[in-house]
Amino acid sequence: MIEVVLSGYYGFDNMGDEAILYSLITGLKDAEEPCRITVLSASPQKTANRYGVEAVSRMSPGNVLSALRRSDIFISGGGSLIQDATSLRSPLYYLGLLAFSRFFSSCTAFAFQGVGPLNTAPVRMMTARAVKKADIVSVRDEDSRHLLTSLGLEKESIRVVPDPVFSLFSGDRLEEVDAGGENSPRQLGVAVRPWQDDSYLSPLTEGISEFSRDIDELEITLLPLHRGRDEKAAEKVAEGLRQREGLNENIISVNLKTPPEHPAKISDKFSGLDMLLGVRLHSLIFATLLGIPCAGIEYDPKISAFLNQIDLEPIGTTSDLSSRDVELGLRSTLKRSEIISEKQQDYGREQKEKIACHLEEILSSVEKGKAD
Repeated sequence: MIEVVLSGYYGFDNMGDEAILYSLITGLKDAEEPCRITVLSASPQKTANRYGVEAVSRMSPGNVLSALRRSDIFISGGGSLIQDATSLRSPLYYLGLLAFSRFFSSCTAFAFQGVGPLNTAPVRMMTARAVKKADIVSVRDEDSRHLLTSLGLEKESIRVVPDPVFSLFSGDRLEEVDAGGENSPRQLGVAVRPWQDDSYLSPLTEGISEFSRDIDELEITLLPLHRGRDEKAAEKVAEGLRQREGLNENIISVNLKTPPEHPAKISDKFSGLDMLLGVRLHSLIFATLLGIPCAGIEYDPKISAFLNQIDLEPIGTTSDLSSRDVELGLRSTLKRSEIISEKQQDYGREQKEKIACHLEEILSSVEKGKAD
């Protein structure tokens, strides 16, 4: 039995990170070697009940130390854990834990990570020192690998692997997505997030309204993914669109869904959509998993890094978004929807096997570490 400790942004009700955790747990449980999994979580009881694993408080030194002492492998990731755009506390916590884990675990893995931006010298220095000493280093895009090599890591030591959420790829677009007839209203999903002063929400709302004038009937669904964080921004967009309903007869309804309770339920929230406009990274990943053509708005380089992998570009950035960007971006996505969906399906199919292979590689390194 391999003892695995998982560290990430877990237990905060962010469905992107919860989907990463769910994917890793599912993959580890399906691996050839039996694993006992402990998660460092902000809500350990909820995490334990939700996924059927052990969980301890990520901020309890005693519980974290106890978990590390019995661990064979420590996995830091996935997600965008190492970035200092929002705060210094987050990267220092994760890098400190990665460095500390080396005293207890047979193997430490810095895995499935998106790295950057790193704007401060202390964080760049600590990233270089901590990640260099990890037994396995893998990132989810070439931009992250380039950043790590600029800090002194050898390019050959860094694997580029898919976001683990792609292990949930089923191979077929949801039946519900194709259920609508030719005369059914178009379904547009919108996944926003709070960012800085939220000024980008106004041109986003106006752009959706202008786009709707080309559509006979459009139903719009707001999809908050981070409970307690995204609802306010989603409500602002919904209210703005509802005010325009009376002026624009093509918008026939504006709906605001509640965040999903479990990653396995995410497809229920997305089912029936013809298109998605996403600011959150994992809204774009979920759309790709389901073959739903998507248009992304960049608030962080990780958005373009992902979209580039499916041959797309962001339709704009939160810093200088215009309603025209949104209108034209949605028009283009609708026009190319079949091509985009086929590309998404091909991409998702390729990634699933890569993730399973990388998890097996990590688990195999445990046995090697014990032998050494």
